[in-house]
Amino acid sequence: MKKTFTKSGLLILGGFILGLLATEDFLILEKEPAILEYVQLYQSLVSEMEPQVVNRLAKSINDIFSTVLKI
Repeated sequence: MKKTFTKSGLLILGGFILGLLATEDFLILEKEPAILEYVQLYQSLVSEMEPQVVNRLAKSINDIFSTVLKI
C-alpha cells in the first residue's frame, strides 16, 4: 500500500525546527533572523505545492530521517 503524505505534516516540520532552535538557544533566532524568514518561505512553498510534489518531498524527508535515525 502506497503511503500518502499531507501538507500539514510538512508544515509542522518548519515549526518543529523553530522549536528546536528556540529551546537550544533563543539567541540563535535573535542573531539569525533569516532563519525565521527561511522557515516562512518553506511553509509558503509547501502550501502551494501540488499533492504529487508534497508526496515526493515528504518521502525524501522521511527517507533522510529514517537513514539518520536508523529506524
